[in-house]
Amino acid sequence: MAINKKVRLILPLIILLAMGGYLYNKYLVAPKLKLSDITISTFLEEQTRLDKLAAVKNKVIVLNVWATWCPPCVAEMPMFDNLFVEYEGKPVEFLLVSDEEIFKLKKFSTTHALTVPTYHLPYRMQDMGVHSIPATFIFDKKGKLVHTKMGAFESAEELTKLIDPLL
Repeated sequence: MAINKKVRLILPLIILLAMGGYLYNKYLVAPKLKLSDITISTFLEEQTRLDKLAAVKNKVIVLNVWATWCPPCVAEMPMFDNLFVEYEGKPVEFLLVSDEEIFKLKKFSTTHALTVPTYHLPYRMQDMGVHSIPATFIFDKKGKLVHTKMGAFESAEELTKLIDPLL
């Protein structure tokens, strides 16, 4: 009788811990991305792998995964747009990517008068290991992932502190 009681108490705890570990690994641990793993397409639906994109060669890449329906993502847009203008002429590329339909991205970019490039992911963001947005990945000039930020940036300064040492 005492063993059954212990099993009934311990078994749910074991299940809960296992589920917690699974959810942590699936949703909170940042994926280890490589540029060659990421394909984007323009609004003209031209697809290219990021490591093959001439615009990113020998540049720091700030890749932000976002969605139009995500309030923290939308709140970051003015910051990314301002930084895109501020870093113009410097070896930095800002790439904002979403798996939403192209027409929604076009409409959002137009409505919000974005100058920062916005691209379409031709697959689900979960397929590249991103389960929580916004998510920002910073690659150095050699294409190596050096910083990952899951969640929104508090300020532009928080992001510039990560970019500037890589220039």
